[in-house]
Amino acid sequence: MEDKGPPAKEFRNCVTLGHSPRLAAIALLALLLFAVRLVACQIPVFRYALERWEPDAYSVQVLYESPLTAEQESLISRLKRTGSPGDPMNLTVEVVDLSGKSETERTSLVPKGTSLPAVILQYPQRQRSAELAWFGALTEQHVQALLESPARQELAKRLLDGHSAVWLLVESGDPQQDASAYERLEQGIASAQTRLSLPQIDVLEKDESFRADTKVALRLEFSMIRIRHDDPAEAILRSVLRHSEPDLSKITGPLAIPVYGRGRTHFALAGEGIHQQNIETSCQFVVGACSCQVKAQNPGIDLPMAVPWSSEISDAAITTVSLPELSGLGELAAKAESVSGQSVSEQTEDSLAEESLVAPPALPGITSSDGQGSDLGSANRGLLQAIIVATVAMAAAVAVASLWIRRGRDQ
Repeated sequence: MEDKGPPAKEFRNCVTLGHSPRLAAIALLALLLFAVRLVACQIPVFRYALERWEPDAYSVQVLYESPLTAEQESLISRLKRTGSPGDPMNLTVEVVDLSGKSETERTSLVPKGTSLPAVILQYPQRQRSAELAWFGALTEQHVQALLESPARQELAKRLLDGHSAVWLLVESGDPQQDASAYERLEQGIASAQTRLSLPQIDVLEKDESFRADTKVALRLEFSMIRIRHDDPAEAILRSVLRHSEPDLSKITGPLAIPVYGRGRTHFALAGEGIHQQNIETSCQFVVGACSCQVKAQNPGIDLPMAVPWSSEISDAAITTVSLPELSGLGELAAKAESVSGQSVSEQTEDSLAEESLVAPPALPGITSSDGQGSDLGSANRGLLQAIIVATVAMAAAVAVASLWIRRGRDQ
């Protein structure tokens, strides 16, 4: 029987000749980058979202067959104006003439049971939802409910007034269930208001990059808006909320959904799930330090709202801070190359031929490819030093990883 050598030697060869060293180095870099991001932002989530997260655009399709009446043409023109560049409403409009389309094409475009002309509202592409947000006939009532509603107007008013989050209570039509949900939500909000606090508020107020003179007051406040199950003015908003998460449309009971920032939702609470612990957990997320600055990495959707957020907010409580150039990083990289005997670019070329590498998360202060800003906020001198130290540590990790990989190849 062939002797395969000691288990320790076999294990060592497996580690050094396999992918583990490279993957370990990547994991180390990702961990350091994540640590930098945790340190970088102490602004509350709701505040960061209000000042930085642009709402994603909904897609509106108007399906029709020629000819159209004068009223229908007027409604389509109104939708087109709303979806034009410069309009504050976060939606795009496409008009599709189905005249001459085959039956197969018509079936694929028109939802079952919908008469033409019809309006279809789809969630933002980033949401990738299989369900439609809403669809219905092209009528004055539907167009009005799509573009604005009393609940969304009040929601925008409160968010711009500084509310940390506004809870939308979507009623079910069952008086007993709705009354119970209202009472529990009211108690939960009151408890969260008492038990929670803004993160390190004394530090934020002393921070040289924090601007207390912004139009929107920074304060801890939660509130609630009730949405009746039979209010025609809120029909589209109800549909958007009830289809915003998988299987949420199957729930017939009341829903409680917190909204913060520029109309961004958090996880919905349903039925008996509307209780104090869940309510406080959601509120805690909203007022906690913004450790994840990229909107797409946070749960929820943006609601369709016609609000000129940027002009209403004006001065921001977050100021972009430029980091000083770290000239020592180039020297560290050069030392790593001289030890390994192979340049970083050559190592990358070789590794790509063997495996696919997962890119580490983006550094704060660098705008991500999806357009979501990751600018540093609340950065005082001590915080800036911590970021520099973490960055240098990351560069050192690159050098160590290079040594590790080289030695593994030589064994």
